[in-house]
Amino acid sequence: MKTTNKLEITLKAIAFFITISIFIKGWIDVDGTYDAWGYHLPFAARIWGIVPGEQFIHMEERFRGFPLLGQFFQGFLWLITQRVQSANLVGFGSLILYGYFLKTYFKVPYYLTAIALLGVPLIQAHAVNCYVDLLANIFLAMSIMMAYVLF
Repeated sequence: MKTTNKLEITLKAIAFFITISIFIKGWIDVDGTYDAWGYHLPFAARIWGIVPGEQFIHMEERFRGFPLLGQFFQGFLWLITQRVQSANLVGFGSLILYGYFLKTYFKVPYYLTAIALLGVPLIQAHAVNCYVDLLANIFLAMSIMMAYVLF
């Protein structure tokens, strides 16, 4: 077996292990940060009717002025799995989506994407918690890359 093949197999194994580890952490861990319980999860629960909107009257102005796509997906995952921890997986899903995008349009192997992106601590943190910044930033990165391709 060539050295290149051994290296590629090793990198694929590392990427697989990191991806599975991140998924498991997101699946079993309840996010205890202020952002999650201060507005992400209440908004997600309100959007999908997990809790009534009247319960969060004091947050009405913030709710109306906040972009809610991430919370929409968080609430959806929470509703279908009946696990609040599932809301953590929105960031993870956006990371997988970005890996698929890079593989499809730019022919970047997933193992390179996973190792490169998950080597950044902030991306790791956002991939396993109830933050929605990664989702928005992934869509922004995809838009910039597609604009580059189009021009």
